[in-house]
Amino acid sequence: MQDDVKALAKKVKRSLHDLEDVTKENYDALVSTIVDEYAAKKEMAIDAKDSVVQALRDQWHAMEAEYQDLKK
Repeated sequence: MQDDVKALAKKVKRSLHDLEDVTKENYDALVSTIVDEYAAKKEMAIDAKDSVVQALRDQWHAMEAEYQDLKK
């Protein structure tokens, strides 16, 4: 599952730039969308999917800071 989180975290970082407004709500929605797409391809169990979503959502502050740094 760690590998899933790392791969998806990279995808989330790349996708942040596509958001018009980077807020916690938009970030959570982005995470859910990306994990749903990934889970469909990998046939991920629901409990594993929920764990990955939570792990990525827990990274919100780090992702927000990194996004702000890139905008400068």
